[in-house]
Order: sequence, then C-alpha cells, then structure tokens
Amino acid sequence: MGVWNNASFITTLGIPDSNLVQFNNFRFNLSPVQTRITSIAAGPERSLYFSAERGIYEISNYSIWNNESFTISPVYRGKSNSVGQIAVDVLSNNIYWCDGLLNWIAMKPLSVTNATTSLTYRVLIDRDLHQPEGLALDPHDGLMFFSENYPRCRIERASMSGNNRTVLLYSGLIRVMSLSLDTEDKRVFWADYERHTVETCGYDGSDRRVLRRMNGVPITGLQFYENVVHGVSPARRTVVGIDANTGDVVYDSVIPMGDPYAVTVFDAAVNTSIIDPCSLIQCQQICVNTPFGPTCLCGEGFLLEADGLSCKVRTWFHDKGLIINNATMFYMLDTRFINGQGGRVPYMVTSSIISTFTVNAHSRLIYFADAKTNSLYELNLFTQRYRLVTSTAPAADLTYDWMTNSLMWIEPDHSSIRTFSLVSGQISTIYSNLQQPTALTVDAQNGYIFWISRASSAILRGSRDRKSPHVVLPSLTSPRHLYYDVSSQRLFLLENGMFIKSCLINGADVKSHVIAFNATNIFVYKDYLGWLSGNQIHFAKQTSVASEVLFNIFATPKEVVVFDPILQSNLQGRECKCDAGSQLQADSTTCSTSKWGAISRH
Repeated sequence: MGVWNNASFITTLGIPDSNLVQFNNFRFNLSPVQTRITSIAAGPERSLYFSAERGIYEISNYSIWNNESFTISPVYRGKSNSVGQIAVDVLSNNIYWCDGLLNWIAMKPLSVTNATTSLTYRVLIDRDLHQPEGLALDPHDGLMFFSENYPRCRIERASMSGNNRTVLLYSGLIRVMSLSLDTEDKRVFWADYERHTVETCGYDGSDRRVLRRMNGVPITGLQFYENVVHGVSPARRTVVGIDANTGDVVYDSVIPMGDPYAVTVFDAAVNTSIIDPCSLIQCQQICVNTPFGPTCLCGEGFLLEADGLSCKVRTWFHDKGLIINNATMFYMLDTRFINGQGGRVPYMVTSSIISTFTVNAHSRLIYFADAKTNSLYELNLFTQRYRLVTSTAPAADLTYDWMTNSLMWIEPDHSSIRTFSLVSGQISTIYSNLQQPTALTVDAQNGYIFWISRASSAILRGSRDRKSPHVVLPSLTSPRHLYYDVSSQRLFLLENGMFIKSCLINGADVKSHVIAFNATNIFVYKDYLGWLSGNQIHFAKQTSVASEVLFNIFATPKEVVVFDPILQSNLQGRECKCDAGSQLQADSTTCSTSKWGAISRH
C-alpha cells in the first residue's frame, strides 16, 4: 500500500484472508515524508512503480526483507501534481498514467533503446477528456479502461494505443478514482469515491451490479487479485477485502499510522510465461498490444513512417506546448514546463521585428506581424519557410479564428479591428472608430470577439458578423490583457497588473484566481493559469492563489500563445453517442431512458 501521510509503503507478506493479518510489519518510509503517493503499480522483474510530486518513480529490486537494497529512480517527470492512477503493461514493458490537470492519458516505454530516451512519451487520449483518474490495463487483450470525472462521470474502454474509444457507463456514477480488472472473467471493478460503493460490470458494460456499499468509507485505491477486491480508504485509514462474487467482507483492518491511498498486489510469478506479441515486430520507438495485434507508435514530436515501424521527426518544435516570442525569435516550451520539469527549448530566429503573433496548431503554422515592413507573414514549422500573407498598417494582438480560417488584429493607429480571410485572400474591417482598443481575443466557436477599451477601462464583446458591440465588464481597474479559454468557455482577464479573474462570455459569474505580480501577458492551458512577468514565466493551478512553478526564460519576452491542436477543434461538431443498451433519440443529443433515466451525453 502507498501511504499518503506520512509517505511510506506498507507491505504484508501473503494475501490477507482475514482480519488477523497485521499490516504494519513491513514499512518503508520515503523522504521527504510530505511526499504524497497517489498511485502504485507492480511491474515485472521485482519492480514497483508509484506516482508522487509531479512524477512517476521506480523502485527496483523490491524486497520487504532488505530496505537498503531499494533503488528509487525517476521514470517520468512532468506529470501534474494531481490524483490519477498509473498502470503497467507487464507484457510489453510500458507504463500508462492519467493526468487529471493536463486532461490526458499518456504512456512511455520503460526500456530505453537507441531510438528512445528517458524523455520519450506519447499522449494517447486528450480529446473530449476532463479529469481522468481511474485506469486499468488488460495487456493480453490489448485493452485500456479509464474514468473521466468531469463534468459528468463516465467509464470508457479503448485499445491500448488509445484508439476505438467506447463509453461503457455514464449513469449512476459520481467520481470513480480507481479501476481494476479480472482479466480471466473479463470484468471491470471500480470504486466510486462519492457513492461509497464498489461495483462491477463486464468488459462491454453489461451486467452491472453493486458489489458492496460501505457508507462512510470512500475508497481511493482498488486492486483485484484471486477473487478478492482489495480497497484502501485514507479517510478511514482502513484496508478492506471484498469477495468479488458475493460482495462479502473478507477482511477489514485499520492501518495504525498513515493514510493509505493506493494499493497493488506484488506477485513476481504473474505473466512470466506469456510471450510478448511486440517481440514479433521491430518497432523503432514504442510497441503496444491491441485487440488487432501489436502496433508501433512514436513518441511526442515524431510521426510513424509508411513502413509502420520507423519514426521520423515531425518538426523541430514540440507537438504541444507554449510558443513565446521576443522581438526577433520564437521559442517553444514543452508542456512539462508547466509542472516544473523543464527540458529542451527549440527556437527559430527571424529577420523580422515581431510585433505580435498567433498560431494555427493543426497546420503547424505561425502567423506574425512584422513591424519593419508592416506585413503579416506565415511561418511553416514543417518546412521552416516564410510566406507573405498581406500588407497592413501597424498591427497588435493578432489572433486566429480557426472556425473561419481567418486572422484578426487591432490597428492602433486607426482604433479598428480588421480581419483577413486565408480562404479568399480578402482583407476587411470588422469595427472602426473604437475607443483605444487593445488585448483582442476570440471565441471562435461562437463567433465572439472581445477587447479592452483603454478609454473606458471596460471589456467589450463584438462578433465576427459585425453586430453592435456591448460592454461585458465595465469600470475595471487598469485592465491589461484578455484570454478566452475554449475548454472552460470563460474569459480570463488581467487587472491592475496582478489580479487574474474570469467570467462567462456575458460578464456573469466573475471569479478571482491567482495573484500574479507584475504580470504583462496571461494564458490558460487545461486546468492551469500562466503569465509572463519580466523575464520569467509562471504557472499555477486555477484553484491556487499564487505562483507554483516559475522559470527564467530569456530577455524581453512579449507574448505567449498556447500551441495544441485539440484546443482549435470544432467542439460544437461533436457527435453524441449512447451507452450500451440505449439508443440515440430523434433530437440527436438524448439517449433512451435506462433505469437511471435519460441523459444527454456529448
């Protein structure tokens, strides 16, 4: 068991079968003791893996008899400091994890080869996914099961390559923090932290039943082994075993010291005689088993070649991250910077004076305004070539509308907002004679445009179809910057150079977030806030009150733009589907009534 506080591992020799087992006989303490262990998983060759403090770590040569033989080494750094299960693919030697703040499921090979490094990893699922926490693997069948807990909880199944997603259950769930599998009888077990239940269903979502309801015992960690479901509850400081068939309690014991948060079964004899399907093909970087056989994958920043085995570099820049500019250069930070990891910082030098820029992440294009020539240029990250887009007056706050494939910007000299269609090649004026507009941002899905009026210290909202602007938030104190976040559908603003706030697009529900001293430019990525302050970039969770991570970057940074194709998708075009046993109704959004009632699921 992984203990949250004080950080330690508690081991019992053998599998408990009654309340007589003592759980504190074998204990290994971590340093520092404040480390919070959120998940634990057993691996091959006497290895044990756990997630804690923005990383995943390996304990090699695990032994309950000799703690001095332990070697703890990092497997992956850059995971959010959030709860979320890890799971080991013991067949092909990969590790998977849920990131509940970056809102994705990722994996990496545990073996380092000539074609991979310790930094090689791949994001498998990040579209239409928020707060994933529970995770379990069936490597033999090539299946992955996971839970998403916001805005409505659901349990899904996918292949271990991240493809072929299927929603198994979406009703009668509140927060599923832990999953486990019976790979022989093809059953999924889960603990609902809020409902205080342990439940089960088949691999296809059928035959769902409550195995046991334990009022007042919220379970955070779950492990099926030899017909017993083992669960731990830090709130009650207990570990409980439940018969997987009858739901009877096999044992229920108190942990005297510490809050047990995660549990696994360490059995060195498991899977020792199974042939790895990936041994049949020669993948260059990553191999996973799927229901259709072994499949090669490439790490972030690489593309799979036509031979289905080899990988090539996609571009010099990262697949996802933050692009920052100064007067003549573009830099890119990997998403792992958000969690304090750091890493390679690719950059490109231009012969231009960059006054403002934006990105088309799908096509891997940067658009920027050159103050030397008063022109807009396109920079292709694949070819690293430039193309003149159009000439214009001095421009500020360039932004990209991916729904119409057009650029928008402010021309301060004329107090106007202008647009250029990348489809027709036509330039036009959206609004003119404004009152000192600045800080332009766009809600591309709904066609809204937001900006700050420096003359009135107010935030205004217009539209791409030129409807009359109206005030969203009036009489602010020195508003400086705006950012529309497509994920939360909220408008974020920087007030008085230090207060980051947000509101709905109509100005309602104003919330205060982080205090960002001397901030000049703000941005939002998934569940994180970020800002520039001098030569530093800061990151913090949206629920925090102050900076949590900071890096000194380079001299005179000007703007930060989030680079992630998922955030430039037409989310309004998503297709609704229904759970097993239900049918999509005529309205194309509602599923037929089940015993838990009808529900709309996008």
